[in-house]
Amino acid sequence: MSTQHSPPPTAQAHRDAAYRFAVGALYFAVISGVGSLVALLFGSFGIVVSILVSLVGVYVGGIEVARGIDIVVRHARSESRNGAEDV
Repeated sequence: MSTQHSPPPTAQAHRDAAYRFAVGALYFAVISGVGSLVALLFGSFGIVVSILVSLVGVYVGGIEVARGIDIVVRHARSESRNGAEDV
């Protein structure tokens, strides 16, 4: 019988941050890709649509990446606080 151990807090924080980074990149790719496809329908005006939708993709993806950075920073601060208390 195998028992599952919970991952150490450091590994969990890094995994959560990596997940947020990947989701942010995925949001950007999907939104920008859909924007490029929709821009094909608009002809010469499509470049403006493509740029605007790409900016929305950067914004939405950036929010997820910022959440991942927040996870890493919070974890680092809690580790440094715990390390200072141990001394």
